[in-house]
Amino acid sequence: MSETPYPAEGGSSLLAQVANLAQSNLEVDDFLEQLFDKVSLAMEADGGSLWLYSLPDKKLACRLDRIPQEQAVGDLARDRVAQLVVKCMEEEKPALVDPSEGTPAVSTEDQPSLLSVPYTISEKLRACVLLYRWGPNRRSFRRDNVYICQSLSAYVSVYFANYNFRQSENRYQRLSRVVDIGREVASLLDPERIAYVIVNRALEVIQCDRAFIALLRSPEAKDRSKDVEVLAISRLDEIHRGSAQIQALKRLSSWAVTNAGDWYFTEEFMKSSDDEQLKSLLKDYFELTGMKGCIAVSLRHGDEVMGVLALESQQPHTYSAVDFALIGQLAKISASALRSASEHRALPALKLLETSLWLKRHLTRGKVLIWMMLLAAAVAAMVYVEVPFRVGGECEVAPVTRRYLNSALEAMVKEVLVKEGELVSLDDLVMQLDDRDIKAALDDAKHRLKVSELRMAALVREVAAYKIAEAENLRIQKEIEMLHRQLERTRIIAPITGTVMTPRIENLRNKEVQKGELLCEIADLNQLVLETAIPESLISYVEVGQPLNFVIHSFPGQTMESKVESMRLKSEPRQGGNVFVVTSPLDSNPHRYSPGMQGWTKVSVGKRPVGYVLFRRVIDYFRTRVF
Repeated sequence: MSETPYPAEGGSSLLAQVANLAQSNLEVDDFLEQLFDKVSLAMEADGGSLWLYSLPDKKLACRLDRIPQEQAVGDLARDRVAQLVVKCMEEEKPALVDPSEGTPAVSTEDQPSLLSVPYTISEKLRACVLLYRWGPNRRSFRRDNVYICQSLSAYVSVYFANYNFRQSENRYQRLSRVVDIGREVASLLDPERIAYVIVNRALEVIQCDRAFIALLRSPEAKDRSKDVEVLAISRLDEIHRGSAQIQALKRLSSWAVTNAGDWYFTEEFMKSSDDEQLKSLLKDYFELTGMKGCIAVSLRHGDEVMGVLALESQQPHTYSAVDFALIGQLAKISASALRSASEHRALPALKLLETSLWLKRHLTRGKVLIWMMLLAAAVAAMVYVEVPFRVGGECEVAPVTRRYLNSALEAMVKEVLVKEGELVSLDDLVMQLDDRDIKAALDDAKHRLKVSELRMAALVREVAAYKIAEAENLRIQKEIEMLHRQLERTRIIAPITGTVMTPRIENLRNKEVQKGELLCEIADLNQLVLETAIPESLISYVEVGQPLNFVIHSFPGQTMESKVESMRLKSEPRQGGNVFVVTSPLDSNPHRYSPGMQGWTKVSVGKRPVGYVLFRRVIDYFRTRVF
């Protein structure tokens, strides 16, 4: 078996090919097929397959298959491979199976070396590339192959983001997709997040107990020893930068960045070193961290040293040339990713710098003075020039007088005597509820009252019995009074003169109604007003008598005038917050309006400075939040 690691140039070439593929307009089937072919060719695989896995129902289906030999299909043990793929995608971790390392009971010449790497397509769908190398002279897959395949995950996500964008049906959906993609890209371009992924992946690729990345804040810093920051530590979500251990990592990283190169620090190395400063650093490092070995590799972008990637071990390990080559490849790919992220995050600052340099080149002293005078004039205008200020809100036409008729009993509607839009007068009968049970109870009570009176006449000489009969007589009289009141409540009477506003009121006939249920609305349409809902934050500007303009949706383009007549003392909760209702009279022709018509009102509340009118929301926000 060859001990030569997979070449870094091959990994870079594969990344470039897949990056171009991610920007293409291919359909999903074609993209997956070409992705699989490129990965299979770059990894020098003898065959393999691409699988799709649905998360909700955990259903596995093979999409592409590249197994050239019929004999190999049976030898691959599809059920065993399927279990490996399912486990790989559920755990979101790659799998590397080498029979020469874990299955001594099976002939390694008859078993393939397997590599399985998952890719996230969406929250409910994932893909997995399974590759194998076959035959007695095959080379086993190594950990660097795993890392290179994992590096393609971002490009797979980019393709599906572009694909979903192309599938958007209209510009609003596309705009939404652009916002989502921008949010995802911004999170992917966070250097700390990328560094955290790298150090955790390093534990899977290299034999070590912990890994961390330290970067220079500014590559142009003169004193690099004071400008190094520990960016990420494996399996550690939060870094307490003031702790003694983190300070020890920072000091050692500063030394490694200043003395650019690749270093393997051990206690033996510390004892044999002639650098007293390094000895002191390593002594503090080993005592504070409990580690016994540390490989520090420079992260470079061209000739520029960006930082250091360090792999720590609690026991000194013997690393082969293959391991050191793999560490170097990991550092090279990591440096490229971190450099790209830093450049993208710095784009706003670069734009601001370019604008400043352009102004410096093109503005002479005279032009600068002119611009400063114009700016001062604009500020003065915002402060001292006043313009009309208006506040607005939604409005609705409403009657001044309206009444709601509710059922005072639980009964059936016997008769409806009016229709929607019909004019009724005061005390007109609008509706009759079923009164048969009440009349029957009243007749029975009257009969019992007569019997009680006869009994009282017969017992006039017996004092005790007379008192009992008298109490019973009073109780029956009160019962009759109560039944008379209930009988009156079965008659629904108009409390005002007005128009019936309830639609389809005749459908209430023979319907059972509950006590308190709304039966009818009557309003006086001869007296209509305009009710405007002014937000609570603006009501302090409004006063009685101020002029206003309003537009009704039913009469677009017609702006009408009125004034503030009254304001309610208590606010009302409506959608979007509390409002105060302001009433205004309508013009001399109120019959053109109907109750319920809506529109928009603007109240003229005087004059305010231009700056206040333009930035009122910001000014009021700070006035109510900062005090």
